[in-house]
Amino acid sequence: MDFQDTPLEARSIARQVARGLRKSGFGIAIEKAIANDAPLRTTLLAKKGTLHRLVEAQAQMRVDSVLIGLARWLGSRGQYAELFVASDSDAQLTGRTVRQCRDEGIGILTVHDDGRLDVVLPARNFALVVNLDPNLRLGNKRTAVDRAIGDFNSGERKSGVRDICEMVEKETDAIALKAVDKGWLVKHRDQVERMSWSRQIEMLASQSSYVVDKEPMLDPVLARDLQALRDARNLFDHKVRTAAKEKKRDLQAKEKMLQGPRLLSELLGIKRRIR
Repeated sequence: MDFQDTPLEARSIARQVARGLRKSGFGIAIEKAIANDAPLRTTLLAKKGTLHRLVEAQAQMRVDSVLIGLARWLGSRGQYAELFVASDSDAQLTGRTVRQCRDEGIGILTVHDDGRLDVVLPARNFALVVNLDPNLRLGNKRTAVDRAIGDFNSGERKSGVRDICEMVEKETDAIALKAVDKGWLVKHRDQVERMSWSRQIEMLASQSSYVVDKEPMLDPVLARDLQALRDARNLFDHKVRTAAKEKKRDLQAKEKMLQGPRLLSELLGIKRRIR
C-alpha cells in the first residue's frame, strides 16, 4: 500500500484494518477524501455499495479538531458514511477520547497482533441520524423517546425502532381502554384487551365503534400512519442480501423513527381529551 502522508508508525495499523475491511467486502482507497471539499483525507476510504467507511489510523489514539471537523462536515451533509479512528490494541484509550468520539459519532477500532479487529465504539452513520422535534408534547414519555433515538443514532437501529413502536402501541392501548372506561365505545373492556394493535387502530377509527354522540378519535390519515408504523417492527426481522437493500431498509427505519414520536405526541393529546 502506497502511503504518503500517514506516519510510519501508523502504517501497519492501516494495513491490518484494510485487510479486515476487504474481507468484509469493502473496496479500499488510500489517503483519499470522500469529497473535494472534505476537511480531511483519512488514511483509508473504504466503500461497500453506497456506504463509505472512513478510517484514520493512529499510533496513539487521539481526537483533534480536524477529525471532529470531518465528523461534523459528514453530519451536516447527511453522508451515508461512518468515521473511525483505529489504533493498536495496546494504545492508551482515555475516557476523554471515548467521550469525544461518542459525542461526535466517531467509532473506535483496535487492531490486535493476530490481525483481529475490535469495534470498541460503533460509529454513527451520519445519514441515519434522527433529531427529535423539540416542539412535540411528549410529557413523561420524552426520556424514553430520547433513549430510543439515542440507541438508533448509535447504531442500535433495531432496538430503537422496536422501542418506539412499543411506546406507540402501548399508548394506542391506553386510549382504547380509557375510552371504554369513559363510556365512549360500544365495546367491553375485556374485548378491547384481547385485540391486537392493528384491530385497536381499526376500532378507534371506525364510527361504528362509538356511542351515538361520539366521533372517531383517529382520523383516516392518523390510522393509516399508525398501521404503517406497526409494520415497521418487521423491518429488521429478515436479512437483507445487498448493500442497496440494507440502505433502503435503514432509511425506512429512520423515517419511522421520525414518525413515531410525532404519532406518540398525537396519541397523548387524544388521551388528554377523553373525559
